[in-house]
Order: sequence, then C-alpha cells, then structure tokens
Amino acid sequence: MQAIVTVAAILLCIGLRLVPALVLAAPYLPDPWVHIAKADSILQWGHFDIWGDYADHWPGLNMLIALISSFLGIDTILVGQFLIPLLCSLSLIFFYLLIRRLTGSGLIALTSLLLLGFASPLTLIMGTTYKEGLARLFLSATLFAFVIRSPSRVSTVLPVILFVGVTIPIHHLTFLVAGTALLFAVISTQIFSLRRGELTRWSWLFQTLSYFFVFAFALIYYIMFNCVGLLPVDTTNLVVGLFAYIVLFGALNLRRLLATGTTTDLKLVLGGLMIVAVVALLGSLIFRPIFPLTVLPASTLLLLAPMLATITLAWMGLASIDRLSIQAKILLSSWMFALFGVSFYAFFSGHSSINLILTYRLFIFALAPLSALAGIGVFAYAASHPRRTRIVQAGLIIGLLAVLPVTTLAFNRDPFFGYGCSVTPPIQASNQWLAAHAPTGAVIIGDHLFTYYLEYYLEQNTDIVGGIQLFVGGDYDTPFTFAGVHKYMKENGFWLPSGVQWTPVDTDIVDWLATHATISLVFNNGIVQLYRRNQASYSVL
Repeated sequence: MQAIVTVAAILLCIGLRLVPALVLAAPYLPDPWVHIAKADSILQWGHFDIWGDYADHWPGLNMLIALISSFLGIDTILVGQFLIPLLCSLSLIFFYLLIRRLTGSGLIALTSLLLLGFASPLTLIMGTTYKEGLARLFLSATLFAFVIRSPSRVSTVLPVILFVGVTIPIHHLTFLVAGTALLFAVISTQIFSLRRGELTRWSWLFQTLSYFFVFAFALIYYIMFNCVGLLPVDTTNLVVGLFAYIVLFGALNLRRLLATGTTTDLKLVLGGLMIVAVVALLGSLIFRPIFPLTVLPASTLLLLAPMLATITLAWMGLASIDRLSIQAKILLSSWMFALFGVSFYAFFSGHSSINLILTYRLFIFALAPLSALAGIGVFAYAASHPRRTRIVQAGLIIGLLAVLPVTTLAFNRDPFFGYGCSVTPPIQASNQWLAAHAPTGAVIIGDHLFTYYLEYYLEQNTDIVGGIQLFVGGDYDTPFTFAGVHKYMKENGFWLPSGVQWTPVDTDIVDWLATHATISLVFNNGIVQLYRRNQASYSVL
C-alpha cells in the first residue's frame, strides 16, 4: 500500500510541475526561449561555440534539447514545453531515494517528498526549461551516488565525480550553492572515515584528491569565462569573503558532528542561526530591495506564509538527526551549515551581483534540505510528544499549502511568482505577426516580457531602453516603429530586464497610443495591442 501511495505522490508532484505549461499552452517563462533558440542553432550548424555569449558558456541544457529533438524527431518548442520539465522532475525520485536511504523510513521520505513537491517557487523552476531545474536533476543523482557508495571501494567515487562534472556546465549558481554543500559533506565524511579506520591512507588520499580535483576544475571553468554569472567584479570579495564564511561554518559543522549529542549550547546556536537567516532574508526582501524597485507585496508575503511551517518542522528535524545514522547526520548537517555559510555571505558581504542574486534565490536552494529535515521533524515530534500530534499535523498541512503560488501563477499571474508573468500564446502570436510584417530595420519597443521572445528567439530589432523611456518615463518623442502593449503590463507594470522587477506604467501613454492621429492600431488579439507610428495602412486583426 505504501508503495502505491508513494508512486501516486511522485506522479502528483510531477504533474503539478506541468500544470502551468498545460494551462498556458507554451513554455511559460521568458528564459526558455534562449535555450530553445540555442538548441535550434546547434541542430542547424551541428556544433556550438562555448566561447560565445552567456548562454553558450553553460551549454548543458541547450545540448540536451537539441539531442532529444534530434533523437525523437520532436520540435524543440515541444521538448522545452513538456519533456524538459518532465526530465527535471525526476530529481524528486532521487530525492525520495536519498531520504529513504538516510533515514531508513519510507514514511519519512514520502513526507519529505510531498513537502518538496508542493514547495514554491521551486515547482515553477522545475516546471519549465531552466538551467537550474536540470542542474538539480544531476545534483540529486550526485548526492544519491555519494550516499550509496561503498567507502571501502575506491571505484565508487567515480559516479560521484562524473555527475558533478556533468553539472558544472549546466548552471553556475546551482553548482556554487550545492557544490559548497557537497564539499562540506565530503570533508566531514573523509574525516570520519579516517577516524574510524574505514580506509587505508592511500585509498583515503585518492578519494579526497579526486573530490577536490573536480571542485578545482569547476572554479577554473568559471574563471575562464570572466566569472560571468558567478563571481562579482571584485573576485577578491568572493575568494576571501566566501572562503572565510565556508571555513567558519565548516568549523561549526564539524563541532556539531563531533559532539556526542545535541547539547543545549548547540541547540541555541542552531536556533539562533536559523532565526537570523530567516529574519535577514525577509528583511532583505522587504526593507532592502534587491533591485531599486523590487519589494515583496503583501499578497506575496501571504503566499509565502506556509513556508514558515516547513521551517519550524525543519528545526524539529535538525534537533533530532542525532538519532539517525552517522551518514544521515553528516549529509544533512553539512547541507544546512553550507547554506548558512553561503546565506550569511550573501546577506552581509556587500552589494555585488552574486550577493543580490543569492539573497532572493537562496531560499529556493534551501527547500530540499528543509523538506528533508521537516519530514524527520514530523515523526520525531510525534514520537516524543504522542499527545500533541495534532500540532505537527497542522504544521504539515499548512506546509503543503505552499502550492498556492503555483496556482497563482497559472491563473492569476502574481507579479513576483510570475517571474515576468508568462509568455502566453497571445504574446507569441503578436510576436510572430511582427516577424512576418515588420519591415527591415523596424524598431520594436515594449517591456522585457513582450520583447524577450522577439529578441532571443525571432532575432528581431527590439529596444527595451526605448520601451522604458516611453512607457515608464512618459517620453512622447521616443523613436519606434512598433510599440507593444499587453494585458499583463497594464495589470502588473512594466517588466524590466533585470529579473524579478516591475515598475508602474504611465497610463497616459497607453491612452496616447490609442488616440494619437499618427499612430495606428495594427494588431489586437484581446491580450496584445500593437501600434505602428506614422503608418495606417494595416488592417486591425
């Protein structure tokens, strides 16, 4: 019976990731079009240039789309819309197997799986063609391979190194965070293996050098590409600052692991660290905007509220992992302390690009270990407080409500969880109309949601700066041939090309476009209106 429930839960969580694509009938975020276009280019030319632009530096996803499309004979858009999300969702299976192996309990693994499977916005990232989603698949496989390896057999280190090596060219930030956690686990495991005499000195040395070789290769790979997407302009900030935090929290992790039990002082330290991390994250998002215009609206904070239940349950689990195997204790403790180290670096090390990115992305990286610890916490609390099980049951139910942001995106398109709303078929239709009718050299303006597909997939002449000048700045003299106005821009604001960042639209400009004598409405499908300046010969569609 438990096996049937587990399979049903996995299918439910995978299906949840396909809901937005099914509802919107398109790869629903802007970024996938970059990878689909790159895959088309690989299929056309038979190769790719790793020294090209930013997307070429991390070619794993682009190559996979091209390979699947070529092997199955399926259009790259369909591959990006359905097959890649399906493939990324397989990381949930590795996660379930990992937690079951660590805890020896299928029920704990199932509980953890449900919490992670319902967690947002991770469902959005895994439910579309994102580099991070694919990286999570290989990193989940890496962690599972690391856990099931036989310490006494040197050859079992090879699958771990292989999975790590494959992950490096997929997504920089995912590897930075997950790689740090894996590094903590490797160091802690090797220390314990040597202390218990599980390995000969030569075997221990070979394994340790092999692990560190692949991490050194990752660092060299990133530096080769001018640190794009990973290192800040001041690389000293990363090398010195991040290294200092890793050493500090690595020492705390070893202190935690070497303790004979969870002493009161350690509980206070762990609780204090978790409270500071949560407060710093919320404070950064609410009171210190990541970007000049990005603050969390009250509606989004309410959607995030169920996550607090998961964090509470995770704290219960973190205080209870001493009852598990030494392997579980090492991996889960290392995972959390590595996240503490990276998060404190992100919060308190200035305002470089990596600090800003990590600040609002770090909680997403923490969802997997938090879900694992929360699953442990549910059963640990129920076992030690049999008369208070309703409390933890309520927390579990609230934690599962984290699915709300997904439905919000699919049906209401919350500005924050929408990540730029969605590139829906009506927007694609307007873009394709422009590709067919816009004369050579025509300047097309609009927000980044509207121009993304045009610029990165159809390679049209777009001007996002001109769009900002017209729609946000109210500059009536902004030069353009076509201007795109869509429903989501009117509802949520002008989406800027810097991530999760919106700014209100000047409504007078929208009225001016619709009424000015020298500007004509040339396309209208109910969602998108296209206006052409100094040309009135097109009929309205």
